[in-house]
Parts: sequence; C-alpha cells; structure tokens
Amino acid sequence: MENSELDKKISEVWKRVAGTDLPPAAPPMPEMRESSVETVRFLKDNYGKAQAEWERLLSAKELNLRDLSSQLEETRAHLAELKQHYAEAREKLVTEQLNTALNLEETRKVLREQKASHHKEVRLLQEVLERGKNELRELGARIEALTRERDEHRRRHGESSVESANLRDAAAALEKKLSDAKAAVEATLSELLAERKERAEANRRIKELERKNSEMAEEISAAKAAWDAERTQWKELWERERSVWETHRQEFAVWEERLRSERQAWLEKLRGEEQKGLDHAEGLAKVLKDSSEWSQKVTQVLQLYALKGVELPKVFVSTPSGPVERTRGLRRAFMMAGAALVLLAGTAFYIHDYRSKPHFRPLQSWPLDLKGVSYIAGSEEGLWLADWESGLVLKDRRDMATLRRIDGNAGVPLRAAAAAPVSGSVWALDLAQLRLVRKESVSGRELDSVRTPGPAPQGLAHDGHSLWSFDAASGLFYRHGPDPARGALASYEIKGVRTVKAMQWAGGRLWVLDGGGRLGIYDFTHEGFRKASGRDLGPGAEGFWLDGENFWTLEKARDSSLLELRKSGVKLY
Repeated sequence: MENSELDKKISEVWKRVAGTDLPPAAPPMPEMRESSVETVRFLKDNYGKAQAEWERLLSAKELNLRDLSSQLEETRAHLAELKQHYAEAREKLVTEQLNTALNLEETRKVLREQKASHHKEVRLLQEVLERGKNELRELGARIEALTRERDEHRRRHGESSVESANLRDAAAALEKKLSDAKAAVEATLSELLAERKERAEANRRIKELERKNSEMAEEISAAKAAWDAERTQWKELWERERSVWETHRQEFAVWEERLRSERQAWLEKLRGEEQKGLDHAEGLAKVLKDSSEWSQKVTQVLQLYALKGVELPKVFVSTPSGPVERTRGLRRAFMMAGAALVLLAGTAFYIHDYRSKPHFRPLQSWPLDLKGVSYIAGSEEGLWLADWESGLVLKDRRDMATLRRIDGNAGVPLRAAAAAPVSGSVWALDLAQLRLVRKESVSGRELDSVRTPGPAPQGLAHDGHSLWSFDAASGLFYRHGPDPARGALASYEIKGVRTVKAMQWAGGRLWVLDGGGRLGIYDFTHEGFRKASGRDLGPGAEGFWLDGENFWTLEKARDSSLLELRKSGVKLY
C-alpha cells in the first residue's frame, strides 16, 4: 500500500472516531507513518474490547431480568399454594371445632360419661390448641420467609439499578470516546427504555405482591382474632363446665359426709332405742317390784284383820281358803291389770301411727320416653316434668301426651332439675347455671332469674305465697319470699334431712322425699319444722306430687333404665 492511500484511510478513521471533518493534514513524515499505524491498531483493539465488554454487560443484564421474572413466577405460585394450604387448614380447624362441640354436647348427657370423657376432652382441646399454635407459627415462618425473599428481590433490583447506572455511565463515556458506536448506543438506549418499562412492570408487580402480602397479613390477623375470640368462648364454656363439675364434686362429697353422719345418727338412734328398751324393762321391773311389795303389805293387813276376827267383803277374796290363796289372787289381779294397760298403750300407739301415715293404693302407670327426667310437679294445665335435656315438659294427666316444651333462650339450654308451678308461670331450677328462673307457662318467655343461695341446690316448692328451695351443701331450706330477686329471707333446718329428691307444700304441711326414699311430712311453726309423720317409699322413688286424692310418683322401671310415672290413690286421716 502506498503512503497516500494509508494517509487517506487514517483520515477517514479519525473522522469516524472524532465525528468531525478535519482539515487536510499535511503529509506525514516518513518516520511517523509507522506510529500512526500502531495508533490505529491500538484504537481498533480498544474498540473491540469495549464492544465485547458492552455485549457481556448486556447479556448479564438479560440473564438478571430472566432470573427476576422466574423468581416472580415462583413467588406467585408459592403464594397461591399458601392460600390453598391456609384454606385447607381453616376448613380443618372448623371441622375439628365442630367435632369438639359435638363431643362436648354428648359428654353433658350423663354425669358418669362427663367424668369418664373429661380427660379426653381436655387432651382433645389441648391438641387443637397446639395444632393451631403450630400452624400459626408455620404461617408466621412462611410470612417471614416471603418477607426475606421480597427484601432479596428489592436488593437485587437495587443492584440492577446500580448496574444500569454504571451501564449508562459507560455508554456516556463510550459516546464521548467512540462516536462510531452511536448506532449501537441508540440500540442500547432503546433496550434501556424497554428495560425501564420492564422495571416499571416489575415494580408494579412487586407493589401488587406487597398489597397481596398485606391483605394476607390482614386475613391472618383477622383469623387470629377470630381464633382468639373463639378460644375465649371455649375457655368460658370450659370454666362453666368445670364449675358445674366442681359443684357436683362438692355435692357428692357433701352427700358422702351426710350419709356417713346419717349412718352414725342411725346407730346412735338404735343405741338410744336399746337404752329406752332397757329403761322400760327396768321401769317395768320396778313397777312389778312395787306391786309385789304393795301386795305383801295388803297381805299383812289382811292377816292382821284375820287375826282380829274381822270378816272382809268377798270382793277382796276369791275363796275363803286362807291368807295365802287371798294373796295369790290379789297378785294375779294386779298382774292382769298391768298387762291390760301395756296392751292398751301398744294398741293406742299402733292406731296413732296408722292414722298419722298416708296410705296408697296403686291405680295406673305410664313409661316415660325422657332420659333425664328428675322432678314432677302439677298445675291446672297438667303435670310438669323437669328434664336435663328437654327442659320443662308439660304432660296431660289423662294419657301422658306431651302438650308443650319450654327450653332456654338465646341458644343456651335449660338444664332443669326441679319445677314449682305458680299461676300463669312455672319456676325452674337451672342446675347448669345455678339459678332459679321463672318462665311463662304458655310462651316460655323468661320473666325472672335469681342466683341460687348455695352451690348444691336441690328441690323447689311454692306454698302459694313464697318460693322454697333446698341446698345440699348447707343442709338448709331457704324461703325466698314473694320476690326471690331480693334473696333468701330465712333458712331452716330439718334434723335428719341431708339430701332432697322432691318437696311440696300440701295442706299447710311440707312433704319432703329425702335421698334414701323416705317421705316425711312436717308442720311449720314459728320455731321451725316439726315432723308429723312419714312413710318409706323405697330407694326407687325419684319424685312425687300430691294432687288431691291422687299421688303421682316417679320410680325406676323394672325392665328399663328409664323412669315411669305411677298414679296411686292416697288416704289421709
């Protein structure tokens, strides 16, 4: 190649590099041509290296963008999987809660079943709580992992921004140095614009993901609040059930103590009766001794009259055979008179005891279809039965057909253990909530509600003016007055009564059926209660009601675990 052609090409290269038209240069010196060629070669090499570095940076940028897109897709799929898992966990929790509620409802049917399944329910509730806690911990851990991933994405996005800034700086420097790369820079700028659009789209997606994360966090907080509220309700229900079980346990302890005291009192009573028999025998022996001494004195008087020659009337002597036979006749007469007096006293006691007791004559019986019935009370409308599951049930006296049922209000069942009808309404003993509640007899609307005076209430009766109840923990009968909301006005104790199955005011007297099946009739005076008479109905009697000349009893059926209602005629003297 000639020198002129080489100078021409060098000028064209310089124009391409500088981007300006240069004035025609003087022909270079021969000694400078080789250095110019080296300079052109050096510039070409630098341009190739810069172009390769630029292409490498662009490829790295594209790889980073593809990684960010794939990570965003994985995050979206992971969020969908989390939502599905949360829905399944929520359905599982609802199912377990329903199963727990069903188990709790079944456990309240029978007291023995409650005791047996108590520990099982506690373990089940603990497992549900622990499971919920573990799932909440897992969700919290997953949310933290997502938060860390989001922070990592932000960090990578910041790094990509820094890299983009560096790329822009490098492009500006290359624009200043190499104008030949103007077309490549324009292409790069278009790619940068596309990248900005993609980055804006990525920012929009990140904001959408953040919004979804916030919504999920709000849903999780709402679910946590609902779970806390439901756990509070379960805790209140558990505290209520535990208080009822504790009350039953105290009641059983009181019953056991009272049975022990009754046994001790019965033994003391037997000892007292034995002592009375011994005292009576000693008194009889004393009477016989006194009569024998008196007969001896009479014999001595008769002997004295005989020695003096005085003739006595024939009414004192049976035969005139001598003083010995006369003494024997008088002694026999006194013994016969004493035996007649004892026989007359025994006959009078038997007649008094027979006339003071009520006498029953069985008439009819009906089997009951209620499993938890424990009390019976009568009114003008029919017979009220207190049932643990059904509340208050009104039966027809003629055929025992169910007329109506009265249960609790606002979804809270009425666990009726006793009933006392009054005009237009009926009082019930709600053993689950330890309260006395008055219901309207037709609509079942609640009229009054009063807390029981003790922790172990039993029995309920109305004397036409005041409401009466009994508490096994204190062993006292409480008179509440016309307005029970003011509390108990007075309390009374009946000796020997520790538990009560049923009680009723009839004929101005209080009829009480105790836990041993003994029916006692008591007169009420200003000093308290005094027993008038009684009758043993047997341990199978669970309740009674005196209705004029008819006596209704709740008794255990022989061939069934349910109770049956029996009607008997009653005769009082």
